[in-house]
Amino acid sequence: MLDVWHTGIVTKLVDETHNTRRFWIQVPDMERFDFKPGQFVTLDLPIHEKKNKRWRSYSIASHPDGTNVIELVIVLLEGGLGSTYLFNEIKEGSELLLRGPQGVFVLPEQLDKELFLICTGTGIAPFRSMAHLHSTAWRTACAYSPYFRRPLPARPALCS
Repeated sequence: MLDVWHTGIVTKLVDETHNTRRFWIQVPDMERFDFKPGQFVTLDLPIHEKKNKRWRSYSIASHPDGTNVIELVIVLLEGGLGSTYLFNEIKEGSELLLRGPQGVFVLPEQLDKELFLICTGTGIAPFRSMAHLHSTAWRTACAYSPYFRRPLPARPALCS
């Protein structure tokens, strides 16, 4: 499954801050994009000749909702080839090559303890997915801190 690459179409972009953008990507060749909260996708971006230098992985920020659309929250890293490409070249309607879901940073199906999730910056992405899916079954707290004094995506929409 890891070797299967899909073409995704960017359906929506929202700038949360001066350097943080939300990307909604539809995967038309899949009826449902099945993933577990905490997993990620890998994008193959045209930023280098060697494929392993083109790959960038991003946590899925949306929750599994039975559709073929996922959301990524990406910060523009100064000097970063991947994020610079995504911020400067990708528009609504653009295509992105992706594979996934990947990763094992997932919660057990049964959890008998309270959750306290700690993150900084766009590290909030997998926690959003986890908290949304389990918000009715568990008591969940999210401690979030931006990297800088400038505002980052700490708005309630990004923390819930």
